[in-house]
Amino acid sequence: MVPPTSLEVKVAYTCRMQCKFCLFGDRSNWPLMSTQMIFDNISFHVDKCGINELIISGGEPTDREDLIDILEHATAIGIKKFYLHTNASNVSSVNYNFPSMTVFSTLSS
Repeated sequence: MVPPTSLEVKVAYTCRMQCKFCLFGDRSNWPLMSTQMIFDNISFHVDKCGINELIISGGEPTDREDLIDILEHATAIGIKKFYLHTNASNVSSVNYNFPSMTVFSTLSS
């Protein structure tokens, strides 16, 4: 069996876009993982599985005020590449200075 190289973490359950094609949508009544829970989850998978890529999704992950903290923690413990699934509605308001990040955006019309 080939060990995993990436981990997907759903960090948010809210989204204001209400895209018809979205399988996840707005589940704002679901409890959020705390920042520490996310740190622990990422650290566990780096330590036990050797992952080096992190996929961050949700809902809308840029709704989290601690998203930069999550990215910085992941970088500090060895994550080399990031994928951010976003509708890009908040991207211009935050400085995402992570050269190894690929941003996937799907906007609804």
